[in-house]
Amino acid sequence: MLFELGAVTELRVLETPRGVASGYFNDPERHAESAAEWNGKGSGVYVTLNVVNPELLARAANRTKEFAKKTTTDTEILGRRWLPIDPDPQRPAGICATDEEHEAAVQRANLVRTSRPTLLGPACRPSRRPGLWLIPASARPQAAKRSARVDRAHVTRFLMKSCGVWR
Repeated sequence: MLFELGAVTELRVLETPRGVASGYFNDPERHAESAAEWNGKGSGVYVTLNVVNPELLARAANRTKEFAKKTTTDTEILGRRWLPIDPDPQRPAGICATDEEHEAAVQRANLVRTSRPTLLGPACRPSRRPGLWLIPASARPQAAKRSARVDRAHVTRFLMKSCGVWR
């Protein structure tokens, strides 16, 4: 399960004919319905992986609105339950990785997974197409609150040391 029941997350749709569409949900059924409704209407439908400040529901409660002027910022994330790691090579937008780059990304992903098993946990595994991992940063809400501000530089240093420089 990605979210605890009642947690607030953002649904965002990029590059629609009506700009960015965004909504905040604490109702999983309405969240799923909205995601399905927006599927194919923009360049992508995205959801925040971590819980956001519940006050953001006031922007668009359990609905998605077009021409969104404000979306979730890093400071509005309450805690880190999931930490995405992207082992893909840096490429210009719209250009897919070559077979060799794809294989290198798979190897980097496996290296990260095997180098820190206690940190990353058993749920850490690369997707078929490396590009997104979901790593449980903490299953305990108290620890997630303490880690609300992940030190990006520390994470970057760990990944570069474990995987070599790719960004």
